[in-house]
Amino acid sequence: MTLKSWTTRDILITAVIGIVMGILSTIVDYAYTAGGAALGPIFTRTLIGVVMFTALFVPYVVRRPGAALIGMIIAGLVQVPFSPGGIGSLVLSAIYGLFVELAFLITRYKRYSLTMLIVTACSVGVLGMLLGYVPNNLHRLSIGTQVGLFAIVLGSCALGAWLVVILANSLRNSGILGNVMPEVSS
Repeated sequence: MTLKSWTTRDILITAVIGIVMGILSTIVDYAYTAGGAALGPIFTRTLIGVVMFTALFVPYVVRRPGAALIGMIIAGLVQVPFSPGGIGSLVLSAIYGLFVELAFLITRYKRYSLTMLIVTACSVGVLGMLLGYVPNNLHRLSIGTQVGLFAIVLGSCALGAWLVVILANSLRNSGILGNVMPEVSS
């Protein structure tokens, strides 16, 4: 990862988006904690799309190597003092940022289509779920529930990726992002 191609504008946009995403993620963490306690793992898996939205938004807008990881670390730092997850929020944010970063690295940071975002979001979402499978006792659920959880993760992640494209393109078209983000075809 090299920051040589980064401009001051890229750094500032990454920082601002990271802060905003950190605030959004903190709100979602409270919903995740309360909803998970009240409604169980099915509810919590519906929120993984928000994590994918957060992880994909910065690289989609900034389009620089390291954008996903840096954006997620900033978001995680914002969460630490306010989120019920505390320092764990930073660790998870960095892990998701790294996973998303690897997906863009595979394409040499040249593919930013909706298809690329959906595949990345779904892959990272499923990987994240698998990493917590045994610690969260998901393997003890019925097979039907487990299949349903994977379906929910895939749908939520695809929705999160689609919303990244919709929101970022809307911000670009409104002029808020200036000329930072080029148009991308699917």
